[in-house]
Amino acid sequence: PQAVDVQATAHSVALQWDPVSGAQDYRVYWNTQGKVTTRDQVIATQEPSYTHQELRPGERYFYRIAAQNAAGEGELSRELSVQLTSGAPVIASVVAGGGDATLSWPLVAAAESYHLYWNTTGGVTKADKKIEYVSPAFIHTGRVRGATYYYRISALNLAGESELSPEVSLTFPPAPPVPRVRNDSDRALLEWAPISGAASYQVYWDTRPGITSGSRKVTDVVSPFAPSDLQAGQTYYYRVAAVNAGGETL
Repeated sequence: PQAVDVQATAHSVALQWDPVSGAQDYRVYWNTQGKVTTRDQVIATQEPSYTHQELRPGERYFYRIAAQNAAGEGELSRELSVQLTSGAPVIASVVAGGGDATLSWPLVAAAESYHLYWNTTGGVTKADKKIEYVSPAFIHTGRVRGATYYYRISALNLAGESELSPEVSLTFPPAPPVPRVRNDSDRALLEWAPISGAASYQVYWDTRPGITSGSRKVTDVVSPFAPSDLQAGQTYYYRVAAVNAGGETL
C-alpha cells in the first residue's frame, strides 16, 4: 500500500492509504531515524488508516506500511517521512519598560523561529496583529502608556506553525499627571487633567522639596483635591501619581 494522505500536528500523525485487495489487516512500521524495516516498531490496524498519537513535538517520524492476510505479509510500501510541528511556546515573562514591552520565553525544541500575535482587547487569535519571525527576548516598542496589551506566540519549523501559547497581558503605567495649584476663596486646590488609563490618583506631599514615592501620601484622591490641616506661613510641596494595574507614575 501507499500512503495517500498525511496530516500531522504537534503530537500526532494521521495516515491514510489505498485499501489493498484481499488484505485482512495492515502493519505500520515506524522509527525516528529512517530506513524503516520489519525489525522496527510496528502497529497493527484493520483499517486502511491509522492515527499515531502521543508523539514528540518537532520530531521527524518515518513510516512504511504492509498489507497482511492468511498467506502472510506483503511487501513494505515506500518510506514516508513526516515532521511534526513544534509544541506551543509558553511566554515566561512580559515586562514594561518606558514605552516598550519585553517578552521572554524558553526555546522550543525544533522551532526555527516564532510569530507574535497581539491586540489590546484580549482573546488573541491568529487573525490578530502579527509580528513575524521574532526571537526571545523580543521588545515590542512604541506602546501607549495606560493601555493593556495581550500577547500569544507560535513556534515555526519546516512542518508549519504550532498552536498558540497561552495568553499573557501587560498593563502599562499611565502617564504622569501635571498638577497645578489654584486658589479658591480661603483654600488652595490641587487639580490636574484626567489621565488616559488611570484607575486612581495619589497625592504625595511634604514641607521640603524633593518629593518621591517614599514621601507622605494621600490615596484615592480626585481632582480638584483640597489639602487639609495646612499651617499659615508654611510652604508645601506636592506631586500627583496616576495609578493602574501596571503601577503608578509620578
